[in-house]
Amino acid sequence: MDFCYPLSTWSFAVHTACASVAFVCLFPAVYFGYQIQHRLIFMTPTLCFALAYENLLLVVPNTPFCTLSAQRFGWIMNAVIPPLFLVASFETGYAVHKHRSVKYLGINFDEGKRVDTAPCSWFLRNLVRLIALALFFMGLIVNFSVFFPDASDNAGMSGYLGLGRGDVAHYYVSIVPSLVFSLVTLVIAATIKRYGRHSTLLIPRSCGWNWLLLGSLLQTAGQFPASTALYPSTSMAGQVVLLISLLLTHRLVLLDMGEAAKITEFLRRQKAVQQRLAVGGGREGGREGGREGVHDVALGLTVGEDMEVIEARVIMDGEVLDVRIPEKEVVQGGECLN
Repeated sequence: MDFCYPLSTWSFAVHTACASVAFVCLFPAVYFGYQIQHRLIFMTPTLCFALAYENLLLVVPNTPFCTLSAQRFGWIMNAVIPPLFLVASFETGYAVHKHRSVKYLGINFDEGKRVDTAPCSWFLRNLVRLIALALFFMGLIVNFSVFFPDASDNAGMSGYLGLGRGDVAHYYVSIVPSLVFSLVTLVIAATIKRYGRHSTLLIPRSCGWNWLLLGSLLQTAGQFPASTALYPSTSMAGQVVLLISLLLTHRLVLLDMGEAAKITEFLRRQKAVQQRLAVGGGREGGREGGREGVHDVALGLTVGEDMEVIEARVIMDGEVLDVRIPEKEVVQGGECLN
């Protein structure tokens, strides 16, 4: 891919906007990555940096900044982008499905852990990483023209529509990373969309779960132009749109995981209240003649906005008992600690 070539006014505006957006996205990428999964802390910010650098390099052609060293680093960034998108999209879906113990691309979960087919699930877990690694090395081979004595000027500069014009092998190999990346990302995005439709805890179920699928479709559309003057701009714009859609999906994933955490805490507090009342009822019954446990008990809970238990109403053998939960009560592992 040639970074130092003259740009039209339209292309200059597109690359400037893409560089600016990618830089701005760096900050939410760090935040969401930290909140969702530690691997995303490095992936999405690196994506933002790579996209910003590549677009900036395209904005300053034929200047002292567009040196051979700068171009070589740009080729590395260009090879990094598809694999990082692939793994970041996969890890996003993996995190939310694992948190809710929902089956994800053939991987079964139970209580946040992979179960049943351990060797198979391990292979599926790492398959996307292996594909991403292969795409990275293929991108380096194409960008540095390794093993291609007859280098094509269209390699990395022309899209899918240029396949039928009889170019050399260098060009055809350059299409493979973007094609595989687009197909796998579409599958991952469709799986996340299905989760948002059937399994999310967010009410109402937001159409935002479609963002990643929409971004994947637009990114794929940006890979089609055959014109060397148009393809770099549409390709970069599609990747930036995919980055934005990925971050919007991160926001939904974080909200969904927050709702799941509230429900989990509520169930823990409910269990703790039941255990506390059962123990108290057992002592009360023992004084009345050796009766063990509590008979004919109905339990109703009053909860606050954050799913915390405020008050418990117990109907025990026809008697109504209201139990106020202290504000500073701590619930750990199903036990109440005052």
